[in-house]
Amino acid sequence: MGDPKQGIASGDIFNNLNPAAFAPPQVGSIGVESSPRLVFLPAINNWNMSFQKAFTIAEKNSLQFRVDAFNFFNKTQFTDYNRTLNFTSLTNPTPTNVTRAFGGFGAVNGARDPRIIQLMVRFQF
Repeated sequence: MGDPKQGIASGDIFNNLNPAAFAPPQVGSIGVESSPRLVFLPAINNWNMSFQKAFTIAEKNSLQFRVDAFNFFNKTQFTDYNRTLNFTSLTNPTPTNVTRAFGGFGAVNGARDPRIIQLMVRFQF
């Protein structure tokens, strides 16, 4: 019926899908009139970085320091939206689960891992 992202304020975790873009199925429908890829998952913007430095201690011995950072910029990345929209009835297309709370239609229902840092010291002989 319309664009599911139209009129949505960015940064609002409880309002990511436009309920006006959806309608209940018509009476007698078998559900093939809507696109299977109407709503896509949130994008992933993940930067992983690694820094290392090696020092020679003796002719054959060395010491290596390493830092690995996963999701380096610590950007919040959502995993999915609640894509289940309940209507009052087939004849009354009023959505019933459009709330500004966790679990309502269009609300974020998960997030990827935050920044993870691991340190390593390695002695080679």
